[in-house]
Amino acid sequence: LQSPFNFSENAFLYVPKEMPEPKDELFNLVLVKKTVPLIRASKGRAFVLATSLKSMKEIGALLKDEFEKNEINYPIFIQGDGPKNDLLEQFKKHGNAVLIGSLSFWEGVDVRGPQLSLVIIDKLPFQSPGDPVFESKIKLLFKEGKNAFITMQLPEAIIRLKQGVGRLIRDDHDKGVMVICDKRMIEKSYGAKIWKSLPNFKRTRNESAIINFLEKLN
Repeated sequence: LQSPFNFSENAFLYVPKEMPEPKDELFNLVLVKKTVPLIRASKGRAFVLATSLKSMKEIGALLKDEFEKNEINYPIFIQGDGPKNDLLEQFKKHGNAVLIGSLSFWEGVDVRGPQLSLVIIDKLPFQSPGDPVFESKIKLLFKEGKNAFITMQLPEAIIRLKQGVGRLIRDDHDKGVMVICDKRMIEKSYGAKIWKSLPNFKRTRNESAIINFLEKLN
């Protein structure tokens, strides 16, 4: 079914330039440096969705430091500071807050209207190796002569990503920017499948265009 929302007029999809590899130890630091100007432009009103609790906590600590250094006074709420619904209510109440969460905030979260204009996703949500069920599935697919990445890992990551992206535009009047900080979207051959799976946002890698768009929403 076609979406009833006008993504091409009301929203941008932005992949920042010059991001390090997702496994780089400086990734979260660069992510924060790249996204603070966007959060300033949107006057808070932002979700930061991380693919792991470890990344969520590190991004939260780095963002708090950056806010303090630059005297940015938007409230920051981090998953675990309180019950999920309480954090969402506080986020809505303040109207200029930043909420940082992990995968439990990628779905079942509905913030409509001007309280949310910016959603930042750190990485493509591929499942991490180490889970025995996950590894068993990969081994089974390998025995069947199938490519586990193409037949399982990529489709599952796309579904999770679409859930996270779905937090931004919740009704006909919503406007905003979706930021995905993972350059694999652009540089890997499978990136085209991911691009095609997402709504028809206006797409750019131009930071100035994004800042201009966000400032006009205020």
